[in-house]
Amino acid sequence: MILKLFSPIYFIMIFLAIILLVFFSIWLKNKSQKFTKIVISIIFFSSFIMHFLKLVFPPYNTDPLAFRKVTAENICALSTLTFPFIFLLAKSLVLKDYMFYFGVMSGVVALLFPLEQLNNDFFRFETIRFYFAHIVLIIGPYLMVYTNHHQLNYRRIYKVPLVFFAVLGIIVVNEVILTEIGLVPLRGSDLFDPKGYRNFSMIFSVVPELGFTEEFLRLLTPKVFLKIPFGEYAGRDKYWPLIWLVVPTYILIPPLCFLLSWPWEKEHIKQDFKHLVNKINNQIILFKEEK
Repeated sequence: MILKLFSPIYFIMIFLAIILLVFFSIWLKNKSQKFTKIVISIIFFSSFIMHFLKLVFPPYNTDPLAFRKVTAENICALSTLTFPFIFLLAKSLVLKDYMFYFGVMSGVVALLFPLEQLNNDFFRFETIRFYFAHIVLIIGPYLMVYTNHHQLNYRRIYKVPLVFFAVLGIIVVNEVILTEIGLVPLRGSDLFDPKGYRNFSMIFSVVPELGFTEEFLRLLTPKVFLKIPFGEYAGRDKYWPLIWLVVPTYILIPPLCFLLSWPWEKEHIKQDFKHLVNKINNQIILFKEEK
């Protein structure tokens, strides 16, 4: 069975993710903190183990450079490698905020656009692992919040993009190391060829598969970050690596995080809004009295 966009198996896997989310939510609803922590840890570590286990299955078991596929080469890979330890060991509330927001968002995007696995046999290990890993990125962080192992606070949302940029920085460093040790081919001689280098997580530009978003994202990006400013190629169109994402990220990500936080934070948000309205009204009254 070949995986294609909008094929029956495409919709079945999305439906399965919803079913699993509902199942675990019901099952863990009244369980103890200790029990839910064990279950969520097992979910995270099962994906962590499968991330490395893929090396013994096709197509990686015959690829001498396959080790690159178990490194932090993209956002979801880095999440799979770090989320089990952030969940169990991290004290940082912002890191766990990032886990929730970007785990859910990146997992959903991968289910809607499973670009890496399109036109492959669904029943091969790597395709099944791909779906398992991204379903875990949704379910694990969601259950962490749902079972009160972490409390969201919408006031921290502005810090989440900072973690995202740090994650992208790690991916860039990882790519440089992989290139320097021979696991990734050297970049092509054509600076403007988008196929001359790997571009996971859109660090260097919009990937061709998501080209339908490019015009919109360019509208959000300051033009200075879309052209080469110096040297012999000055003035030519070229995304500034990583930097081009800063403005679009701060425009798009906080509202999405706000929406995701709403089921848990709505009372907090309403209280703060009422407080703000009262404060404005008081200022207006003081201003009128002074007049």
